[in-house]
Amino acid sequence: MLLANTDPIFEELEGHQVTLQAMQSNSAAGSFLDEVVKWQKRLQTIEAVLSTWLEVQEKWVELEEVCVKGF
Repeated sequence: MLLANTDPIFEELEGHQVTLQAMQSNSAAGSFLDEVVKWQKRLQTIEAVLSTWLEVQEKWVELEEVCVKGF
């Protein structure tokens, strides 16, 4: 199964990252700062994995087309 229409996912990730960034800069975060940083790292990892997945998927589709034409 191929990933498609991932724009809403990336928009959601960006929105949550902005929210966490605002929380981090807020002095009231205090005791929750470690959790905020953990979630920021998790969201960054998710974004990186999805981006890489889409790159690999694109290459796979191109390779599949070459293989089909070659046979």
